[in-house]
Amino acid sequence: MNGSVEYPSEVNSNTIVEQGNKSVEPQSTAKIVKTAMKTVTGTEQRNKKLQGLFIELMANSINHGFPNNERKKWIVSTSHYKKAKCVSFSFIDNGVGILKTLNQKIDRKVITLFKGKSDLLKSAFKGDIGSRTGLPFRGKGLPFIKDKYDTNRISNLFILTNNVILDFKHQKFYEIGISYSGTFYYFELNSNNNLWI
Repeated sequence: MNGSVEYPSEVNSNTIVEQGNKSVEPQSTAKIVKTAMKTVTGTEQRNKKLQGLFIELMANSINHGFPNNERKKWIVSTSHYKKAKCVSFSFIDNGVGILKTLNQKIDRKVITLFKGKSDLLKSAFKGDIGSRTGLPFRGKGLPFIKDKYDTNRISNLFILTNNVILDFKHQKFYEIGISYSGTFYYFELNSNNNLWI
């Protein structure tokens, strides 16, 4: 295989981080966050809300996406758009997906109360479902992720899990004909977001 990398690709900030068998990788994501803040604000700095979001995505993936202890893996990808002062993020895991995890936690009779799979997922992200343990500090992961969108910490939140798409930007929540095993998150950080509050 022959080829070359164009010079702009050699010096840009785009990254792909692949990790398996660890619940979180704070050092790698701290660097990703600081680099993203530099693209958006011009200064490399911390963003605790964005860092917390990555920690939650990783913890959810490892703790809930792999019930049978199969090979755990997540991938974070970033693309920087310096002129637009915007960074896009993709977070992907190869677990069982949020719907299958919810099905294991919730009684089948309760599931039938929802209008469909997208309705069930919307309720989970709103925090209406909670944890099967009944402990008040559990079951907060998905609402935490959605809160970062609702409070304008991130933009353009898009989620694909199993055979459901949650497109929060366009308020479209629907099922697709092909099932995806795992979970894919896409979101952006730009200068219109609440970066420091």
